[in-house]
Amino acid sequence: MSVPLLTTANVPQIVARLERLKPGAQRRWGTLDAPGMLRHLRRACELSLGNDPIEDQSNIFTRTVMRFLALYVIPWPKGKIKAPDHFTPPAEGDVADELAKLKTELQRFAETAEREPNRIRSHPFFGNLTLATWCRVHGLHIDHHCKQFGV
Repeated sequence: MSVPLLTTANVPQIVARLERLKPGAQRRWGTLDAPGMLRHLRRACELSLGNDPIEDQSNIFTRTVMRFLALYVIPWPKGKIKAPDHFTPPAEGDVADELAKLKTELQRFAETAEREPNRIRSHPFFGNLTLATWCRVHGLHIDHHCKQFGV
């Protein structure tokens, strides 16, 4: 399955995949439960639009080599990298609640990226990215977590 970019054209396809997530779905790796994973994805969208300042922890290696490998070459490791706590706030509801909020945020991000593809927002490890590049990051990120829960 190819990984769709998070764009307005692809939001329905991405949402349809996320809607296959069952409330009691068991993760295949990691520590997030299903509502927590959806909240984590929403938080990533929020941060990519600059809703909160993100500490830049990038360096020349992560901004160049790691960014290229992660976005274009290698599959993301399963359960090997734990996101910082500010990327995994507690879920604010069950799967249905979190999915509804995530759908809104996905659409908001996609519309903003369509209007402002060259807008720069910081990624904590990959440095400054355009919203067009964030579309790829989000597509890969969502795909990674869908695989985590078998959807």
